[in-house]
Amino acid sequence: MRLHLTGARTAATAGPEGGALSPRPDTGPASAVWDHDPADLVPATDGDWWRPLLALADERTVERRPDVLTFTATVARRPLQLAGPVRMVLPVTSTSAVSHLVVKLCDVAPDGTSRRILEAPYRMEAGGPSWHRALVLLGDTGHRLETGHRLRVQVASSCFPLHLPHTAGPGHPWRVRHTASAAHRGC
Repeated sequence: MRLHLTGARTAATAGPEGGALSPRPDTGPASAVWDHDPADLVPATDGDWWRPLLALADERTVERRPDVLTFTATVARRPLQLAGPVRMVLPVTSTSAVSHLVVKLCDVAPDGTSRRILEAPYRMEAGGPSWHRALVLLGDTGHRLETGHRLRVQVASSCFPLHLPHTAGPGHPWRVRHTASAAHRGC
């Protein structure tokens, strides 16, 4: 199954519904813009590290943030079995020399509850005005999307403290004393 990110816009104005996951790509020029502020990192939704053993956290609080992009598919009319490797290809630019992407694939229930299926970080070097083709490997899944549910993709630049945030500079992230904000654009 191949889905495309469409209807892109800024994360600040999109809200949790954001853009769309569509079987057909956008035909016109489209891009999505989001910022990374190292002073206000996107938090990991699993505050209690044992919680995923009981139930995965609801992602809606993260999806409402102005620095998180979301793309949601239409409602499943029948159950959909997802099995095998999941990957995302995202052309992206950044104003920083080093950037991170954190991509999540989520299952959205009819009541709006959004639960993570897969998550993966991606480190992007050589940022700047040229486009970088990020290939984010989310891993393998075996998941049943029930009738009435939707798939959603989240794109952010941090998930703290689960993943080490980027510092917007080429130095080693554990030794950097100063950080900077970064603007990202993907299409």
